[in-house]
Amino acid sequence: MNKFMKRKTAMVIMIALLLIMTSVVSFGGSDNQTQKSSAIRIMMNDTILGEDKYSFLDDGTAMISVREAAEQFKAYVVWDNQDKMVSIVKPEINMVFVKDVLQEDDGSLTLKGVGSSFDVAGFDKNVDIYYEFGPMKSDVWNYRIIVLDPEGKEISSTETFVDMIDEKGLMGEIYMEGLDFEETGNYQFVFQLGIEDEFVSVEDAIFTVID
Repeated sequence: MNKFMKRKTAMVIMIALLLIMTSVVSFGGSDNQTQKSSAIRIMMNDTILGEDKYSFLDDGTAMISVREAAEQFKAYVVWDNQDKMVSIVKPEINMVFVKDVLQEDDGSLTLKGVGSSFDVAGFDKNVDIYYEFGPMKSDVWNYRIIVLDPEGKEISSTETFVDMIDEKGLMGEIYMEGLDFEETGNYQFVFQLGIEDEFVSVEDAIFTVID
């Protein structure tokens, strides 16, 4: 991977330590157990890790759903029923808005026109995205990018891409055409992986549209 790859190992360790030191991790439990407990909010650096039925105080012990907490940090949870083990996985994925990607004679890549802002609202725009995967468990992975407007409404999605990704990672370029930027504000480009029967958000990048 080149210099644009972000390393997220520290975040995974931080999540694990947070859950171990400050709470007893709950993977569900009966409705009766939840009803007998007091619902609480668990926060870290102003980010809510869990609330309502997913986090509660049970006889003085804070309980939190691993899945709900992991999703706040763009991670996903894998349950191994045979070994009765839960794994929190934070993929190493980076996205950069570019105008062009050039391959040099030595095989390295040069990203031209890196940026995150457009200067005119109210028109359809085309956005070129360069992405990188870090090492992954060798498998065939489904992935896509969705776009959310400043109010959080999905306005566009790429097709679902299917690739073999392994310990060598993967890099590529996705060109999204005719995006409807009707208003100013922050548009969220969300990278999603297909996990089991659903897409899980694992990384995002902000594209700001100004007057």
